Amino acid sequence: SLYPDRIRHPDYNFEVYRVGGNGKAWLLYRGLFDGEKENVRKYAEITLKSDRDEEGIVCLKKDGRMLSWIDIAACVSPYMLYAGLALENPVYIDFAAEQTIGMYERFLDRSCGLLHQAKGFFEDPDRISTDHWGRGNAWGYFALTVLVRDLPKTNPYRSKVEAYYKDLSHVLLKYQNRHAVWRQDIDCEYAWDESSATAFIAFGIG
Repeated sequence: SLYPDRIRHPDYNFEVYRVGGNGKAWLLYRGLFDGEKENVRKYAEITLKSDRDEEGIVCLKKDGRMLSWIDIAACVSPYMLYAGLALENPVYIDFAAEQTIGMYERFLDRSCGLLHQAKGFFEDPDRISTDHWGRGNAWGYFALTVLVRDLPKTNPYRSKVEAYYKDLSHVLLKYQNRHAVWRQDIDCEYAWDESSATAFIAFGIG
């Protein structure tokens, strides 16, 4: 309830944090925050107008660079899905699916099925990071999980979301280690066990 007007905000990469992020939109969707409809709508509209690159993927424009990273799928797509469901706005719902699908396809390493994390952070603006960061894969998986759970059955993106969710589920299960968890760098046997990646992935599988 402190968001957006009763808290001193730091700088954010994306404006949905200012209103309370995914949690605020989800609470509204569950009928627990009806007084926040206009705030949730306001920040959904701001998100629709976010900077996007030539492929239509939401980016952070900084120092002349268009930065994109898989984390955005977890930070923006669930907010837009639940805002759309709560406010009965299919534009928001489609935006959530489109962004998750676009980022999954951008960062998918087809040689192993895992996700890379980022684009635009290197001297070559088209270069994509090469590691398979545990939490980055978990964030991509979280966005797909939320969509599989709550995207309307009639939505035109439904079949693609389900397919990508199943694909990533099967791949992630291959990398669950002998401690039953996932690593900080998922396919690196020397990387340490990573609790937050494991939490997100376990949530998705559950």
